[in-house]
Amino acid sequence: MIKAVFPGSFDPPTFGHLNIIERACTLFDELLVVVAVNRQKTGLFAPEERRDLLVELLGGYPNVSVHLCDNLIVEFARSKGCKVLVRGVRSVPDFSYEFELSIMNKGLNPAVETIFMPTDPKFFVLRSSAIKELAAYDGDISSMVPPNVAKAVKAKVAAAAGRGGDLGLDCLGNVGRDHARNIAIVSCQFLDGAGAQNEKFRIGGHENSLDGGV
Repeated sequence: MIKAVFPGSFDPPTFGHLNIIERACTLFDELLVVVAVNRQKTGLFAPEERRDLLVELLGGYPNVSVHLCDNLIVEFARSKGCKVLVRGVRSVPDFSYEFELSIMNKGLNPAVETIFMPTDPKFFVLRSSAIKELAAYDGDISSMVPPNVAKAVKAKVAAAAGRGGDLGLDCLGNVGRDHARNIAIVSCQFLDGAGAQNEKFRIGGHENSLDGGV
């Protein structure tokens, strides 16, 4: 039996995350989806809330389970008898960062292999940071996250606005609107392990579907 781990922050879970999970669970006998716990970082959702959202979403997959992890992911994998780490990659910067991370993990636990899964093209720009940023401006995120997640995000945004708090964003940027083309423009500087990366994309049309950079 080959068991794999798919770790991430999942703040919030997106359709892109679900796509990787759906594909990965067909490749392995058991897939452990792991919510990484970082107590030094304030997220939109608490780790336990992210876990509960994923449990609700993944109930129909008998070989998928959801866990919390507050230590090294390779140590978690070792404790669960998992030999594979699954990582989703969307771009060359993503791959560069994940490749370096996989080398470090290999040094920490030579028995664990890392498998990279390219994102489905339709989820290319589904970054959790951008989704939180858009939600803060009352944008429609229904095409980016499942209904239960969209409802939870809106509740968090409303609560944060009411108390003047932040949303745990890792995205510095703004949301504007091109009224001539009826599209929302999201311009963000994403802060991640690969360093700052400027990105801009549009959420266009009446269906708020995602397409290429502008």
